[in-house]
Amino acid sequence: MAGTNFFTAISTTCDVALTNDADNALLAKCVGAPPTTAAVFAVGCIMIRTDNATQYQNTGTVAVPVWTINGTGAVGPTGATGPAGSGATGATGYTGAGNFTGATGYTGPAITGATGYTGDTGPLGSTGATGYTGDTGPLGSTGATGYTGSTGYTA
Repeated sequence: MAGTNFFTAISTTCDVALTNDADNALLAKCVGAPPTTAAVFAVGCIMIRTDNATQYQNTGTVAVPVWTINGTGAVGPTGATGPAGSGATGATGYTGAGNFTGATGYTGPAITGATGYTGDTGPLGSTGATGYTGDTGPLGSTGATGYTGSTGYTA
């Protein structure tokens, strides 16, 4: 496949594909180290090194290009946590090693059925007959009232 060639050679090791209004390269490719020729590469120019598949970006100036390998910068701060809520939880995702769990299936309505049969209460009710408490005696359960004494003289 021949492909479309937008590249124009600017040296034996570097070709430019796209330029800006100032005629500075925005996209280029090279073999070997990227060139640092002044007044050729725009700030932010992307350079693809075709002999080792490395991608660079001009982080210097147009006058003094500095080629920084993309993907080697410091990691930025962690982004903000999203809002907390009580939304529905999504389906369980892939767990690896060929075993994966799909979405949770239908579990049925949340309805409790009627209470089942608990057995016969018997002829005298559920607590049974009251047991014998013993004889209360001839004078009642507290016995005879004893002497309380005289009330004394009242005028």
